[in-house]
Amino acid sequence: MLAFVDRSLFAAVAPFVQSELRVTDTALGALLGPAFALSYGAAVLLMGRVADRGGGRRLMLAGLFTWSAAAAALAAAHSVAAVLVVRVALGIGQAAFIPAALAMIAADARGRGAAMAIFTGGSASGRSIGLFAAGVGLALLGLAGVPARPSGWRWLCLLSVVPNLLLLMALAARLEARSEQPVRAPRAGAGLAASFVVAAAAVAAIQTVAAWLPVLVVRHRIADAASAPLLVGAVDLVSAPAGQLLGGWLLTRWRGGAAHAGLLVGAAIAAAVPALAVVVRTSSAWALAPALAAVNLLLGVASFAALFDAQGRMPAERRGVLTGAFLAVVTAVGAGLGPLLAGVISDSAPVATGRAGGDRLGPALLLSAIAAAVVAALAAASRRWSARRIEAPAA
Repeated sequence: MLAFVDRSLFAAVAPFVQSELRVTDTALGALLGPAFALSYGAAVLLMGRVADRGGGRRLMLAGLFTWSAAAAALAAAHSVAAVLVVRVALGIGQAAFIPAALAMIAADARGRGAAMAIFTGGSASGRSIGLFAAGVGLALLGLAGVPARPSGWRWLCLLSVVPNLLLLMALAARLEARSEQPVRAPRAGAGLAASFVVAAAAVAAIQTVAAWLPVLVVRHRIADAASAPLLVGAVDLVSAPAGQLLGGWLLTRWRGGAAHAGLLVGAAIAAAVPALAVVVRTSSAWALAPALAAVNLLLGVASFAALFDAQGRMPAERRGVLTGAFLAVVTAVGAGLGPLLAGVISDSAPVATGRAGGDRLGPALLLSAIAAAVVAALAAASRRWSARRIEAPAA
């Protein structure tokens, strides 16, 4: 949860960063997406291999320390280059923590579904808590007169690492008593490559919307830069983790649901498109809130289904390295490419007139979700078609 709090904090302060450093949507999209995602994706390949060799506990502690230091360092970043370095360091630190934690959870085949639902619910909670806490923090700092100075938002970066330091001590004591030897799960089936594509599509839809939504809310004059994270975070706080838990319930209760997880991803993203259309076109907070809640719920189902599908197909003896490869692909493509492409489309398309916001960011987000739904559905369908061909009796 705290990993995603710190990951989403930059999206909350992005309007301030863009104004202070005078960057374009394309440059801001690069900082929101590839700066973090590419470093995370490169580092996570190595970290998964280390976790397979019994170094998971040390990786989790080192990762938490590294990303906490990077989150605090954002307070001292006064140039685009400095922000870039901070985002890269954040990606490396989280690349050390998340694969080791996920491999530890997924190694127990008996409780995998429920445990993974809680784990992914923590990530969804982190995104919403990060935005909500940033909004509350900006409001409190405003009462104290801090945001009256140009860089008042930087205090949030320092405050965000306080829970991390407490968790670092608690985690060190807790993991000391844990065994490094996981419970081995049965060998998984085929189709892992298609699972990577399905998951990348789901993450692209989720991360693109999450990264740009505070900026969109400000442009549509629904809230100012200080209040936008509070509004978005308040809606996300319940709806985002609820989607993850709903996805876990569906796939553990639905008989044969694991076999249809890939199709569920495409269906859930497609179902979120009409609600997202309301989100990107409205200029009313009252219309935004229920539509955004629906988007979060459905994309949360898609996110969990994608992760559950991939973890169920990974051989137990290579779970760490394959988890690393999985996270590298979905982060680079989903969290990296998605926000960047939305920024490029917003900058390159003609400016619309007579509409809330007066730009093309909203349609770019909607187009991203539609493309993600199509890609996920095609990848899942192609895997089912290939499996039927293999299993069909010879003529």
